[in-house]
Amino acid sequence: MQYRGAAYPLLAGKGLRAVIVGKAFSFPETEGVVTAPRCQGFHEDGAYFQCGDRVRIIPGRYVVEHDRVCATTGSYTLCFQVFGSAQTRYFVRHLRDAAPFDEPVCIRPLKEEATACR
Repeated sequence: MQYRGAAYPLLAGKGLRAVIVGKAFSFPETEGVVTAPRCQGFHEDGAYFQCGDRVRIIPGRYVVEHDRVCATTGSYTLCFQVFGSAQTRYFVRHLRDAAPFDEPVCIRPLKEEATACR
């Protein structure tokens, strides 16, 4: 993946697990009504949660596959890939339906307090 001239390789295997397991994701604020999850959490035991603007915390489960993560809440499953750089800047490629899209993401340990994601 290229972003502003910098290369961000696809994370896979142990590298992907290192940025997923025990971590929380948050996404930059967007304008307008937010309907997608704006935060996600990945516990070490496979438990998962998502939350968003005007959305309660929704629990689920996740699995880390070779080069993607899939999380299920109820009957809904979402999958994504993570691209990262040595400067610890990350992007998520949402793999939904026929229109995947990329979005910057902030990643922190679950136990740390959330800060604004830019």
